[in-house]
Amino acid sequence: MAIEESAARLDAIMLTRGAAARAAENALVERGLGMSEAAVCERWLAELGKNSAIEPCGWYAPPPHGMSVLVGDPPDFRRTTFASLREVSHWPRSEALVDEESLLFLYCSPVHRSSGMIGDFQMSLYGGSSSAVRRHIAATLDVTVKTVEYAAVGMEFAELYDYADRQMRCQSVRNDTNSTTDVSGQQNIGHTVPWFESGAPTDLLQALAERDHGKIAAGLSPARTFITGRQRARIGRDSSFTVEPQVTSESGILATFHFIVTFCRGDKVVLAGFSNLFATFGMTEFLEAESMDAVRAYDSRVLRYS
Repeated sequence: MAIEESAARLDAIMLTRGAAARAAENALVERGLGMSEAAVCERWLAELGKNSAIEPCGWYAPPPHGMSVLVGDPPDFRRTTFASLREVSHWPRSEALVDEESLLFLYCSPVHRSSGMIGDFQMSLYGGSSSAVRRHIAATLDVTVKTVEYAAVGMEFAELYDYADRQMRCQSVRNDTNSTTDVSGQQNIGHTVPWFESGAPTDLLQALAERDHGKIAAGLSPARTFITGRQRARIGRDSSFTVEPQVTSESGILATFHFIVTFCRGDKVVLAGFSNLFATFGMTEFLEAESMDAVRAYDSRVLRYS
């Protein structure tokens, strides 16, 4: 791969991820208080649609528009604990309203129109007072950042998975990430960004030009390699993948933070886009300082691309 090609694809991922993060910030003015899952989703989609460089209706569908907003309420926050967003029961609803103690889950899957690169965005948000939820969210961010930092060129994806698993065991939490499209049936902590190394095929680019969402999904979803405990593929000098474990506490609370890790001629770039939303929800007061420092460093790149 030419240096210019990998750099251009990285730029496309950064632009798309940055746009998704900024759109989420704009959709959650005043933390979305009083809004329904469906209303937040609609506002987020509208904000994404303001950027002509990306396809706002995401590749991961169902759920509708390739995006989801879920509102979990105390005491068990059951709504934000899920096996798959594809299940109709976990599509955004009009009757689930955000309040001061809500645990929010956000996900969208926009695609860069001219390159076919994805810029998925996913995170948990909490501005409530439960110490148990706060501790779990802090632990989730901690283990995910440590996993992101551990990733290196030449490493097998299985090694990265095993490292994440050890970090979770140290925190007495577990990974509950599964994909209904992975025929192996194994748990994973993320997947490769489709077509980063080779470039998107013509039929995918044509589907993006025509806004054929069925063909967009068909061109991207099967092209992923999942990061599992058995995946022997190695991280290349030009490669891109997600790290997004869905981490469950002993009491059943699920939290998640989605990072995109890209190596461009061996140089490592990590994309998040969480800093401003952490501030909006007052999460900086309970997240680990080391994790926050890492996220701010990542965001110094991605948020300026939005």
